[in-house]
Amino acid sequence: MTSDFCEITPAIRQKLHDLQRETGVSPEALIAEGKPKGALPGAQIVRSWMTGYCTHADRRQLERLIAAWKSLPRLEMVKLDESLRGSLRDLIKRSGTPLSTLLRGQDCPVPERLTAAGLRRLLGGYETLVRKDRYDWLVSRLNTVIAERKDIIDLTPERIDALWRERERTGVNPTVLLSIPEDGVPDGLSVAVVFSWFSETTKSARRDHYEFILSLWTSLPPESAQRFGPRIGRVPLTQNIMGQMQALRDKTGLGPAAMLRLAKMHRFDIPRHATPTVLHRYLTGKVKTVEPEVVEFAKRVWTFALENRTPRVSGWMQARRAAKREARAIVRVTITTARRDALIAERARSGVGQSELLKTAQDVPTGLRAGLISAWINGYAQSARKDYYDWVLAQWRDLPNA
Repeated sequence: MTSDFCEITPAIRQKLHDLQRETGVSPEALIAEGKPKGALPGAQIVRSWMTGYCTHADRRQLERLIAAWKSLPRLEMVKLDESLRGSLRDLIKRSGTPLSTLLRGQDCPVPERLTAAGLRRLLGGYETLVRKDRYDWLVSRLNTVIAERKDIIDLTPERIDALWRERERTGVNPTVLLSIPEDGVPDGLSVAVVFSWFSETTKSARRDHYEFILSLWTSLPPESAQRFGPRIGRVPLTQNIMGQMQALRDKTGLGPAAMLRLAKMHRFDIPRHATPTVLHRYLTGKVKTVEPEVVEFAKRVWTFALENRTPRVSGWMQARRAAKREARAIVRVTITTARRDALIAERARSGVGQSELLKTAQDVPTGLRAGLISAWINGYAQSARKDYYDWVLAQWRDLPNA
């Protein structure tokens, strides 16, 4: 090397990083404003010095670069000692939020070039200086998250049971309940939100939402359904209904959750309120009324399990393997133009649509739905189970002319 070149030592490399941090100006921005043009090295060269990829530099270019950075005003910096670093770690722990999540989903903009990787370097002690605006933003963001978290509660089984008790005591469902307050309900609270608590699709809730709903139910007298609206379609839970469900559960060895998985695998139409929690409450008698649709669905699936499996299914994996064996044994046929035309012709001749056909027919095959027949006719499905297709065509052919 000639005397015009110098080595980029670790101390020089650190100085370049410090100048960028203290001024908040990147090499690209610094060089774009460089006067006269070409007086400073290219940004890629500067980056190679700062990363250690290039170990030597033109002395005059290096000196001009350092002088240009030093001429810029300095940003206010905060020196992170172990005390401040420990405070940050404590705030992050209390927030329960990953660093990457802190940088998303907030109204106030994130300071430029602040990244999760940079925050990890600060917390790990690899960096000792941080821009004050970044430090202030981070502390403010963490305190905001902690404050918001205080207003969020977990929907524990105990809290959900408390809601169920009041719902059953009053006989008022969430739809009717939220129509009672004359002054409206808290922002963000809706019937869909409350139903998501009962269906277990939501694991947490705003504290004010939960307390509002619970207090509203608690304020109602027993059996308020007649006053505010009937619970359409529900029937009393008798010992006979509960005993039939318990017997089928015990014979199959399938609890509510396993039974629902089996129903999904075999494409049963699952009622909206058929959840493990609801079925468990039916089985244990923790409710006074039930939805007949849910009860009949559960009995139908359990009966299907008895008829198509061993008297007792010891585990979910066994049921899954049995279902796969059944699927491999199913014979399928291609929905050719001739087969599609035959269905269309019989439907037109009889004047009976697929929905009406399934409603009036006896012994409809399990899993056969009107939407599936529509898919055959409209060309969306290229194949069908042979037993399904033959059954549908035979049913239509047995009908008289329209």
